[in-house]
Amino acid sequence: MHEISFDYDDALIKKAARVGVKKHLPRLLAIFLISASTSLVLAFYGEELLRSPLIPDVLTSLLLGAFIGMAILSAILPLVLYFASLSQGKKMLKKFSTPEVRIYLGQDEFRFKSSISDSTVQWKAFQKLYPNDEVYLLFLDSARYFILPSEQLSDDLLTFLMERLEENDVKICRSLFSI
Repeated sequence: MHEISFDYDDALIKKAARVGVKKHLPRLLAIFLISASTSLVLAFYGEELLRSPLIPDVLTSLLLGAFIGMAILSAILPLVLYFASLSQGKKMLKKFSTPEVRIYLGQDEFRFKSSISDSTVQWKAFQKLYPNDEVYLLFLDSARYFILPSEQLSDDLLTFLMERLEENDVKICRSLFSI
């Protein structure tokens, strides 16, 4: 059984929030590029493209507004996600009587122990791991994850972790585009 111990503090929460936002960037960038380019096409060529007695000019304006709105939303969404994640992490931190967290990595299970929780999870319950230079995020689903500080993970522990995850078909997202 492997064990790591660390403090759940503001610095760790900020690292996890940054990494959490990075995982959404490829999709948001794609949405931004599609909606911004469509907006430009509609702005400059909308009348010619949509000239038809069946399509009024109002519809062209509505489409243009919708695509501009999508472009703006996809541009500001990373900030919204970051601050929402930060806020959620700080709410959790307030519940802790002491910031110390212990994580035990066993052959069959992962155990998280803190002043507010003592939970055991089977390896097969995890969906994906998002490794990063600052933190590793180990996801149970799209919203719930465990934070593992990178500096706490020795080479032996990383090897053990990766073996457990691979044995249980947990997706390991090694780049932003594999998420």
